[in-house]
Amino acid sequence: MCENYPRTPRGGEPGGTYVTLDDDAVREAALADPRSFLMSQAAPLAIDEIQLGGDRIVRMIKQLVDEDPTPARFLLTGSREQSATSTSTLSTTP
Repeated sequence: MCENYPRTPRGGEPGGTYVTLDDDAVREAALADPRSFLMSQAAPLAIDEIQLGGDRIVRMIKQLVDEDPTPARFLLTGSREQSATSTSTLSTTP
């Protein structure tokens, strides 16, 4: 599901897009050509269930942010199930 919203995001410009990778067609389009998919959506782009896109989409978002660090272009949401015996670490760099 891709939806354009006529809301006014931070910065005062109308627009924005919500997509969910829970939708098979959306996920397949995003995985087939992540750069084209991401660049074709109106910003800010909210991507729900980002974990379903795997590492490929997240890496492309990182590349796009590295190319243009304009804040608030992407909002990523999702969930992650984690077993009680597994551990995770978070590493951030300034």
